[in-house]
Amino acid sequence: MDCKDVDDQARLTLHDMDVESSIKEVFVAAGELTNVMFEEQDKVEEVSSLRQPLDNMKKEISVLCKRAKDLQVLLTGAEDEV
Repeated sequence: MDCKDVDDQARLTLHDMDVESSIKEVFVAAGELTNVMFEEQDKVEEVSSLRQPLDNMKKEISVLCKRAKDLQVLLTGAEDEV
């Protein structure tokens, strides 16, 4: 084997190592991205589960405010009669 063949072989080996390292990096990055996506999905589900009770409470508050206004009108009417 002459120096050129040894040099070529070394270059091929380094290239293969770089490709293999790059592939590993891609898989690690993909794994990290997947974990982040799962965490984000969990947050979305948590917010979603909190939103429904909040929407229900807003509706109840709206009904109670309307009821309070109606009672205020009745009270004012009763005070005027007295």
